[in-house]
Amino acid sequence: EDVDIFGKFFVSAGVRADRSSWNGNSNTFYFFPKIAGSVQLANFDFWEGIKGILPQAKIRAAYGEAGTSVNSQSAKYTLLSSSNNNLGALGSGLSIGARPGNSDIRPERAREFEVGADLTLGDNIAVIELTYFNKYIVDLILSRALPPSSGYGSIFQNSGEMSNEGIEASLNINAVRTETFEWRPRVNFFANRTKIVKLGDGINPFNSGGFGATYGANRIQPGLSATAIFGAENLTGGIYNGSKPAGDANPDFQGGFANNIRFGGLELYFFIDWRQGGHAVFLTQDLFDENGLSPDVEAAAERVRVVYSGSTRPYSPYITDASFVKFREASLTYTFGKAILAGGFLDAFDFIRIGLTGRNLLMFTPYRGYDPEVSNFGNQITAAGQDVAPFPSSRSFYATISIGF
Repeated sequence: EDVDIFGKFFVSAGVRADRSSWNGNSNTFYFFPKIAGSVQLANFDFWEGIKGILPQAKIRAAYGEAGTSVNSQSAKYTLLSSSNNNLGALGSGLSIGARPGNSDIRPERAREFEVGADLTLGDNIAVIELTYFNKYIVDLILSRALPPSSGYGSIFQNSGEMSNEGIEASLNINAVRTETFEWRPRVNFFANRTKIVKLGDGINPFNSGGFGATYGANRIQPGLSATAIFGAENLTGGIYNGSKPAGDANPDFQGGFANNIRFGGLELYFFIDWRQGGHAVFLTQDLFDENGLSPDVEAAAERVRVVYSGSTRPYSPYITDASFVKFREASLTYTFGKAILAGGFLDAFDFIRIGLTGRNLLMFTPYRGYDPEVSNFGNQITAAGQDVAPFPSSRSFYATISIGF
């Protein structure tokens, strides 16, 4: 439902109800409400004095809840698998899986609050957008170990809470606007921080990705970032010793810079992406080191010595800064308009546009691997930054032609 009050106040509200056969109770609806409101300051009388400078000024706030559905059959059901009974002609039988189903399993629930402002300067010279968000997630679906006497290994349960807060900002500028020339730069900035608030009863801190703290392991630990990377220096006897994590897959901040420049029918576009901070575990380097393929033999020998120094290991040598600046994309196009095409057989076309586009063009980074945006475990956020001999990112070029009638 949307409500407009005198063109000054705007309110929108709604509710969503979900149910699924994968939930413990497939007949139960889970309700997720949302509400958003904004105030258009430029429509108030007191704004008249500065309306020439700020013709649009909006303050907004929103609250909403969303659910992450149960995504595994083994969360609700105890699965059966085929098993060879070694009785020859009788063939295979069925065995009970190592994970019992949980009839109480339910979706994770995220509650998010957001506040921000949108400002327009002058005659649409610039648009500024600012946002702060705070998300709190409850009923995290985690795996809890079961005692061997139960006959099972572990069970999925709703247990745990996590927070995520951050800021977003963008600036769009119409720097130059004439009939023959336009220049429109855009800048954006983003930063967020996560924290595991608690894991719940029966669930101990655990590694969520990687190959152990010897090299650098993603770890879920209450009180720390959900993307923390633990090194050998963070554990004493396998227990967290309270020290600052050796790394974090989440960057300090990210930013982007895009440009659109048009001169007559010629248009240039490019986008630069900047990520500052964040870490990756460069296990490809370990493969080089241990197989005698690293160019710096002495440095490789030192890293291998540290890895195999046992309980006296002072740090994990493969946790690496993953900052970068990437020239993500650039394109150059030319449009032949109706005036140019007039006369002859081309008169049937409204325009002809030809262009050349390149992607993943350049990268500047202290990271020694192919690409710091790496993850051996796919898109799993809590297991990001593990580099195990990946393929290099591709650089691509495209030639295009568009015709309008």
